[in-house]
Amino acid sequence: GEIRVNKGRVDVTYRIVAGDVVRLPPVRVAEKAEVPASVTGAAQAVQIPVVFEDDALIVLNKPSGMAVHGGSGISFGVIELLRAQRPQAKFLELVHRLDRDTSGLLLVAKKRSALVKMHEVLRENHRIDKRYLALVGGVWPHPRCHVKLKLLKYETPDGERRVKVHSDGLTCHTVVN
Repeated sequence: GEIRVNKGRVDVTYRIVAGDVVRLPPVRVAEKAEVPASVTGAAQAVQIPVVFEDDALIVLNKPSGMAVHGGSGISFGVIELLRAQRPQAKFLELVHRLDRDTSGLLLVAKKRSALVKMHEVLRENHRIDKRYLALVGGVWPHPRCHVKLKLLKYETPDGERRVKVHSDGLTCHTVVN
């Protein structure tokens, strides 16, 4: 509602023609927080909450927007930060991964035996219950319905591989508890 053409409002169907004067409002962009250049600098500045820890595993509450490991144009991720924060740890390996934009619990093994056992448990689908929850706007079509959508893999202009929901092939099935 703030864009003006020839000093006035126009309808959304108006098409700009040669000689029109278009005024755009000033755009306010929040300044990005300064990102540490090295993993050691980030290790001092970034603390990822530990939900549980014993002698074999660490369970972290990974925030959205943070990669679990470096690569695809990212210098470091959660695992590199953790290794920098715990230089005395002889073994720290990701049990599984979460997408950068996904928040949630992330398992890190502190021993090779724990890593192997957790991989075994994850492979056997009936032994562990993984759930992904999403907040949605609007009204859900059916309160007991699971929506399944296909995922579309694509690459960003800078070469990063991403996945997004593809709305074709929508299926919905009712869940009975």
